[in-house]
Order: sequence, then C-alpha cells, then structure tokens
Amino acid sequence: MEAGVRIYRYPAPFILHAKHFTIDDDVAVIGSSNMDMRSFGLNYEVSLMLPDPAVVVRLREVEDDYRAISKEPDARGVGRAPTPQPVRRQRHEAHRRAPVTGVPVT
Repeated sequence: MEAGVRIYRYPAPFILHAKHFTIDDDVAVIGSSNMDMRSFGLNYEVSLMLPDPAVVVRLREVEDDYRAISKEPDARGVGRAPTPQPVRRQRHEAHRRAPVTGVPVT
C-alpha cells in the first residue's frame, strides 16, 4: 500500500474469484490460472491475452462494479492473515509437495 497498491475486500460471505487483469488501455488477460509462475508451470491452466482496447474497457466496467460493492480497508487492517480453515489433505497433498520448479510430483 505504501507503493500505491489499492486493495478491496469483497463483501462476506461471498468470495470473488476473478482471474483477469488489464495492462494499460490496450491488453486484457483472462484465464483459469492464478497469476504466478508456479501456476503457469505446474497446473494445466489456460490464459487468453486479448490486445483489444474495447475488451479492456468492458473488463474495467466489470472491475468497477466489483469495487463499487467492496470496501477499501486502511493499512492497519490489511496485514492481518485470515483465520486458517481446515482443508482435505488427500485433495491438496500433491500440490503441497510439488516443487516450485514446475516439475509435477509423480
């Protein structure tokens, strides 16, 4: 936040799981992957890059709608981690053990 990043909290009990971003006014990226190198290399995901200013305008309208119902916390409320929730070990075990190099665990 000190560098100018703005964070918005979507209202509970809902979860916003949008996976898209825009670059300048020219490019929109939409996909199923998380935006990190581990997801790009390890998971079988898809991202679509759209060099189309009209798509950027429409996507930003969607983002504006999300922000309109969200709250922007102050810096004191951002650093706190959420309460941990139990996860099913069987489902997540392989991904947890997978190396960051992107080589799948066999």
